[in-house]
Amino acid sequence: GERMTQVRWALSADPGEFVPWDPVNLVFLGEASASVVGQRLKDDFGLRWRNTGLLSGRLFAFMAGLPGVEQDEDLAFGSVELRYHLRLYSVPFSASDPLGSWCIGGVHLEHLRVGWAQSPWHVSRRSLRELAKLACPAFHEVSTWKEPQLVVEALFAGHSLTRSVARHPLPNAIAYQQTDTEPGIAFDGLATFVELRR
Repeated sequence: GERMTQVRWALSADPGEFVPWDPVNLVFLGEASASVVGQRLKDDFGLRWRNTGLLSGRLFAFMAGLPGVEQDEDLAFGSVELRYHLRLYSVPFSASDPLGSWCIGGVHLEHLRVGWAQSPWHVSRRSLRELAKLACPAFHEVSTWKEPQLVVEALFAGHSLTRSVARHPLPNAIAYQQTDTEPGIAFDGLATFVELRR
């Protein structure tokens, strides 16, 4: 629909300029604001999803002509050393939107890497302050996009409040987080669409 065309299907570390850094690989429709999806993850599944803290840099979504929008929910499960990290962003909608209240998300598997990040994209200023308290600097580095996407997909596929789960192509099949020394991590452009019952 028209509102779908107003979404940039990647997340940017710069709130003022769209520079793709992470892919959007999850779309939740129906009764699916970011807060609803986040609460269901925290309440309904036994994987101990929780709000993130240390080492979670900020990324921004670009949609509906708005400047970069901060995530409404920032969740993770796993250890500090290896975890799934999910950011959710509510999409501005009207009461008559046939998609209902909906949100987009980016989820990845990340591991802890010791040493200073070579790019400012890896950490926010808040994270840098926290890193200064550690004995040695560290930051989270993405391992993959697809495995965690399929984990979240499987969770909602078996949920009683889920109407449907399907994968659809989005125009975001590129390698992300490329730097002068790193080739980046490819994403295939097939995102998971979850429709929740209203």
